[in-house]
Amino acid sequence: LHRHRCLVTACISQSSWLYIVLLFCILLFCNNFSISLISIFFFSFVVGRVLSGSIVEKLTIKITIIIGTILIIVGAVLLMVAGSNLPVAVIGVILLGIGCAPIYPCMMQQTPLLVPAEYASSTIGYQMAGANIAYLTFPYIVGFICERTTLRLYPYAILIVVISLVFVKILPEMKKSAK
Repeated sequence: LHRHRCLVTACISQSSWLYIVLLFCILLFCNNFSISLISIFFFSFVVGRVLSGSIVEKLTIKITIIIGTILIIVGAVLLMVAGSNLPVAVIGVILLGIGCAPIYPCMMQQTPLLVPAEYASSTIGYQMAGANIAYLTFPYIVGFICERTTLRLYPYAILIVVISLVFVKILPEMKKSAK
């Protein structure tokens, strides 16, 4: 359940806060350009879904999740160091979109493999409920913290959420595979 909250938290807070962070804090560009970057995020998200749907059968679900997580981490780091460097910020936004795309569908697809068949549908329901709770709460938590400190903390918040995904989802599965 926690793994879905991590992903939804990262993706939703990006769609909620990325515009404000890009406009006022990182890039200091005009309003129209920040809106264009948000469009680039969602376009790269759609492209990432299409690409991940076509490569998930060639790769495993676990590897697809790991690749998405790495892309999110790299994108968040690029946003941290972007400053007013436009190409770096654009690449960071694109990597965030592509990285977020495969994780949720892959995790949902993996659920019936991890739990007994009679519990799979209720488990998926719980996962979706947890994702919706994260969708409702995390953008407000990030906003509350950034309002009292600085908007420059936004990429760090995304990084913390994705790293928690690594520790909750990816590392335990790697340990299971090694046994």
